[in-house]
Amino acid sequence: MFVKFRKRKTTDAMRVVIRDIHGADREQLYKKSRKIGDLDTGFHIVILSNGLVEFDRDIKAVASHRLPYNEESLYVLVDATEKPNDAQRNSLTRLSIEYGLPIEYVED
Repeated sequence: MFVKFRKRKTTDAMRVVIRDIHGADREQLYKKSRKIGDLDTGFHIVILSNGLVEFDRDIKAVASHRLPYNEESLYVLVDATEKPNDAQRNSLTRLSIEYGLPIEYVED
């Protein structure tokens, strides 16, 4: 099933959620989300513990309605317990530069 989400009108920040997803990749998170009735993970990007960047929701779409500022944010989920490791920080910096957005951390 293909779902097309509404596009954001503006993007003011790349908002980062730190969550221990126990090494799950985007596909595993997607399947878990579908089992609970969600259409996807709700995040645009997932950064794995090794720093690998995986894309989920269309980068120009609004984020999940469960996330604050979902109408104006690019949302990134980082697989970590407290703070990103070096590989994840490098990925976040590269994405911030690529999209021209400041990084803001959001409480989970």
